[in-house]
Amino acid sequence: MSLFLGQTYNGEFDIRDATGALAAPASGPTLTVYVDGVSTSTTVTINTTAVPGVYTYSFVIPNSEGGVLSVVLSATLTGGIPISAETNLGVIEDSGAQGGSFSNDASKLGIYNDALRLVGAERLAAETEAREVRYKLDEIWDLGAAKHCLRLAKPAFARKVSRLTTATETTEHGIQYEHTLPTDYVALYALYSDENLDERVNRFLQQDGKLLSEFSTVFLRYVSDFSSAVSSWTPDFVRVVSAYLAQQLSARIKPEAYEVLTGTLEQAVEVSMGLSADDEPSQRPLKSLTTLTKEWLPIYNDALQLLGLKKMTTITDERADRVELDTALDSRLVEDLLSDYPWNFARITVRIDRDTALETDFGYTHAFRKPEDMLRLDGVFQDEYCRVPLKNYADEEAAIFSHVYPIYLKYVPDKFLDQPSAWPSHFARYVASQMATQAEPAIPQVAPANRQALYMKHDERRDTARSRDFSQSPPQRINTGSWARARMTGGAYNQRP
Repeated sequence: MSLFLGQTYNGEFDIRDATGALAAPASGPTLTVYVDGVSTSTTVTINTTAVPGVYTYSFVIPNSEGGVLSVVLSATLTGGIPISAETNLGVIEDSGAQGGSFSNDASKLGIYNDALRLVGAERLAAETEAREVRYKLDEIWDLGAAKHCLRLAKPAFARKVSRLTTATETTEHGIQYEHTLPTDYVALYALYSDENLDERVNRFLQQDGKLLSEFSTVFLRYVSDFSSAVSSWTPDFVRVVSAYLAQQLSARIKPEAYEVLTGTLEQAVEVSMGLSADDEPSQRPLKSLTTLTKEWLPIYNDALQLLGLKKMTTITDERADRVELDTALDSRLVEDLLSDYPWNFARITVRIDRDTALETDFGYTHAFRKPEDMLRLDGVFQDEYCRVPLKNYADEEAAIFSHVYPIYLKYVPDKFLDQPSAWPSHFARYVASQMATQAEPAIPQVAPANRQALYMKHDERRDTARSRDFSQSPPQRINTGSWARARMTGGAYNQRP
């Protein structure tokens, strides 16, 4: 990898604890630039990544043509354990007519020299240098090293989507359709049956360069052959390839280092896959099938706040957590809440006359058809003030049977199912908390502390909603019980002490 003086160098490093696991240091990290073993005052910019313990850095290469450039890492782990490591980057060259910022594009020579560094061998001066170690590296490279690493890491930059429509039917087995894989296919990432890449196909086979599926049209997400496009590789993938070359080279020239370099390769693959996961979600949210309106948006945001998640700013947002809230709402959540308790705000009273089209062959003499919009029946009464409840009646399917007519019904209609603007605030907050508790198990981003507090907040909102709803209803007359009536009207034991 060429190092031109006066231009920008971009690199990456990671920090690990005594067990080899990635670890964020308690203090640091810092990088010091050295030329020929002497520290310089070069400013190094260090940035964190989505993977804890993995960092990127950049600095301007000092104007020291011919000098050997290196960087020294310093940090302190938890427990006060200091760590220090030095990495030789190469010889600084005159940039000549080159201009602009050095992009750190990988080269085959740079990858070879990084592999030799890992093995502990002398670096190559040129890609064509006549040395036995270079011939061995060429041999490993020509055996498909880069393509093998693409299959290992499945980097995001190499992923593509292809629509396979030219399927041929086969009767050799139970899987009906046979698709030809793309010519640049290296490894499968995922297979879908729809163009939105929502419906994943889990039943398929590969054989003889064919993909066997039960769908005539499939959408293949795969790793494309970027083995020759070295300039397109990301720095983390470059490290995977150099680590693989070093591992395979050690088996030929330094067998005692093979196990250690196998661990180095596994770590490089882990870091590369972690950074690729940051480029796109590991699991795409399903496309929402619920049309969200503006009156629902505050309820969704209230639920997201209970979960400790970022609020939605538009009704077209299709985040994964929004889809989980959609799923909770679509499970007839509001209907369940309205049916679970006699809400005064949602209750209406209607007079029902007998339906002569409904015949009663025996028993009760009159039949009444229930209102079509009834969601929950709260009472059947004989009088229009609903003070005399009807005790003798039968509630069967879509009708009520009684000896009395007309009758008066108190019930909750279904118009409140999808009209949040008609709900009082305490019921809207209750719905939001129920959505949050139902969606919470399917949203991994919810912090443990928010999970623990969520159910207590939900119970508080439920109790508050019921209490306020009851307090806002008119006072009810309490009918005199039979014991009290017997005492007031006299009886066999009225004069007892």
